[in-house]
Amino acid sequence: MEGIKIKTETPIFEGIRLVCLPNSTSELPPYARNLYIHPFDISTGSFLGKALLIIDYSVFPIFHKPFDSTTIQEYRKLLNRTFRVEINGDKSVDSYLADFSGELFCQALSLACNSAVQAARKWRFLADDEIFNLNYGTGGSVRITGLFGNSVEAGQMETLEKLKIPIGRWIKSHTSQISDDRMIDLGIAFESLYLSGIESKNEIRFRFSLHAAWYLGEDKEHREGLMKKFKTIYDWRSKVVHTGKLPNKTKNTPFTRQEINVFIKEAQDLCRDSIMKILEDGKFPDWNDLILG
Repeated sequence: MEGIKIKTETPIFEGIRLVCLPNSTSELPPYARNLYIHPFDISTGSFLGKALLIIDYSVFPIFHKPFDSTTIQEYRKLLNRTFRVEINGDKSVDSYLADFSGELFCQALSLACNSAVQAARKWRFLADDEIFNLNYGTGGSVRITGLFGNSVEAGQMETLEKLKIPIGRWIKSHTSQISDDRMIDLGIAFESLYLSGIESKNEIRFRFSLHAAWYLGEDKEHREGLMKKFKTIYDWRSKVVHTGKLPNKTKNTPFTRQEINVFIKEAQDLCRDSIMKILEDGKFPDWNDLILG
């Protein structure tokens, strides 16, 4: 996984854990010795010292009776019902698990670590001594039962769905090397957070900064400071979208690279704070109720 490093093995659930790969190819465990799949892929060496998400799972039954003569349509319907794939873990946590989503897991790690955590490579491994092991090594990703969700209520699922765009764009703002693109991504993330459901285009800048200030602000003074910051965020994003470049400090004086990076980092942190607060609340706020108290 890219964007995260760990010092010791970290259990998530039984059967799911994060481990740290060694810094030497000679010390790589069997399941990580054959990462080089294609001539154009990055080499095994680039994975040294990185974090690895391991999920122990079982596929059953071992044997399956071949389908009787059937149509292609019937065969396709039966194909995905042939085998079950389950995590080898504590069955008592099944009520908290649903279909594992690698994307959702990486998003959760990104928010927790305040950085862009992404899956660099996925593969499956079967040990040499596994019974009836006829195919092992690298391969495509496998759909498994896993991490997040049967216990999530309908309203919370709707909230998670609405957060896909802001979380995705916030993560993208961490991966891009171009300041203009980072501001565009942050602008989209903020508008998804604070202008969602608003049809009127009047005073968008004011509405955006007002909603954000009231949602994150602790008192009048804090809200006033936040309103100024969010108006500036909106202005920077608009300048990039409409002119293709960031604004100048004055008419003829551009911001330095350091000043731009500091401002974008502050905007990223405000975006993350907004997402985390919505996750903690379990829903998006009603803006009228929030402002009217």
